[in-house]
Amino acid sequence: MRFRGLAYLPAILFWWLICFQLFRFVFYWLITSASTRFLSGVYNGMITDFAAAGYLILIPAALWMFGNFIQGNRINLIKPNLIINIILAIFVCFIEVVSLPLYAEWGTTFNLRAAVSAASPGEAATTFFDYFSWKWLILFAAECAFVITGFYFIHKYLYDQVRNKILGICLPLVFVPLLIFGIRGGTGNFPINSETAFYSHNQSENYMAVNKTFYFISTLKQKKHLDIVDINYNREELAATYTKLYNTHGQNNSKEALNSSQPNIVLIILEGCPAEAFEPLGGEAGISPCFTKLCSKGLLFKRFYASGFRTDQGLLSILSGIPALPYLNIMADQTTASALPSLIKELNKNHYLTAFIYGGNADFSGIRSYFESNNTQVIIDKTAYTEKQLSIEWGAPDNELFNMATDKINEFEEPFFACILTQSTHTPFELEGKHKYPGKSTSDRYKSTVYFTDSCIGNFIDINQNAKWFDNTIFLITSDHGCLYLGNLDFNDHERFRIPLLLFGEALKVEYCGKSTDVVGSSHDIPATLLSQLKVKNGVFPFSKDLFNAKSYNHAYWITDHTMGWITNDRKIVFNFSDMEIYNTEGDTTNNRYFVIEGMQFYKLLAEYILLKKQPDIR
Repeated sequence: MRFRGLAYLPAILFWWLICFQLFRFVFYWLITSASTRFLSGVYNGMITDFAAAGYLILIPAALWMFGNFIQGNRINLIKPNLIINIILAIFVCFIEVVSLPLYAEWGTTFNLRAAVSAASPGEAATTFFDYFSWKWLILFAAECAFVITGFYFIHKYLYDQVRNKILGICLPLVFVPLLIFGIRGGTGNFPINSETAFYSHNQSENYMAVNKTFYFISTLKQKKHLDIVDINYNREELAATYTKLYNTHGQNNSKEALNSSQPNIVLIILEGCPAEAFEPLGGEAGISPCFTKLCSKGLLFKRFYASGFRTDQGLLSILSGIPALPYLNIMADQTTASALPSLIKELNKNHYLTAFIYGGNADFSGIRSYFESNNTQVIIDKTAYTEKQLSIEWGAPDNELFNMATDKINEFEEPFFACILTQSTHTPFELEGKHKYPGKSTSDRYKSTVYFTDSCIGNFIDINQNAKWFDNTIFLITSDHGCLYLGNLDFNDHERFRIPLLLFGEALKVEYCGKSTDVVGSSHDIPATLLSQLKVKNGVFPFSKDLFNAKSYNHAYWITDHTMGWITNDRKIVFNFSDMEIYNTEGDTTNNRYFVIEGMQFYKLLAEYILLKKQPDIR
């Protein structure tokens, strides 16, 4: 078997391709089988399989080719090569298995955002065990065993060094170009990306097709860069679009909705609660009765949207007026996040006491760093609770959170701004005592936690209605993002991103109580809207509009890693922001291409502002 070593690299390539089809079938079977075509996924995703295999073979190939130059077989590299392939196998199996529950949660497989979100050991452990039940651990072990067994036999029977000097010289000249060819996906001018495998308007089909390891590697390239920054748009057209979207920016001609010039502000941010969890917004009756009751005393925004699908995106949107961007966890980048405008900074300037009250770990995803960099005067997280109070996986449940909020707020000097972030509606939906919905389905467990959090808010309002600060307070209830737990929505459905915004309290003028509005807005509009009501200039928030200004251009935006939603008064569009292919349209369908370009120009201006520190121009 003089030349058996020549089969070594082809065998590794072939084995990886076999494993990738197994992984794809597992994703198809467990996640998407009801709506996808497996063979179409194999066909469209094969090019990313070759690219991923190329990346994974690089180190073993280099080590093997180096061994071919060692004379006399003085150094046996079979064990180092086997160990490297075992490590790579574990790495790939981890990506494949964690992508299964992650996809149901985020609508995307393992990517840069997931890696950054688990940056600290404690946070990583919490996230891991939150997503990984025993079935995922067993699957992970089984996949690792399968892949590693294959590599063991390849190294046992096919690994050998090529001792022919001529072949030793020629092999790199052959294999290196082939590896580069596979990684690039051909000889085209540009290498392939993850969307090369996307062939359908059904997001599940696309993620079944794309190789999960290649997808993760491709998102690493987006850590400090987005492709939209490199796309050239006419600067005059960009300025014209920005002027249209924010034609009242910096102007203080808002309708006055408050009867106080300096009210206390209590901002309640719900964890992952979409509009369909609330009856006044078209949801099922009975899930959130306290919210329904509060709507009779407040102003409800019925066409209000989150721009992203993660808490870090929601917090930056609500507090800094920054819409979400794909791939990036901006809050975890302290340098970038601290340079952004902040509602807290503006309120500090206007003599507000500012506070963040949470029941979880404030070090999660850079939350603490963000609030500290904005000089938040009071930061409460799980470290302020007793061990008994920390009764759920993520820390303190929402009843303990609102008890803490009551204790702290009653100590505050007025005026104050208190941001309260809930967490009981986060997976794994832990509740003590009897559940409102006794079923064991994800939907029932989630609804029970929404009911629980809703009751905690109701109790919080009832307990504090006689407090000295209550009569001069405006309350806001919104959500950091939506979710899919109720099982009625698709990943690219606008309703996935529609969330509540309710204003109520004694500081709200009586003519707004019990009313609702169809003004189109996003969570990043909250800073400009609040500051306008306080008669404070809002020009430092370039992407936040005043919802009480009748001249504001009604629009909302949301984004995933591959698709964008653009919403105006008369239409809703979903499109792929890489090639601007329209997936669906609701409402007026005329001039759709114009509105897609408008959305892309907004995305371009936003990316330039965050990544290049470039202020939008006004025409």
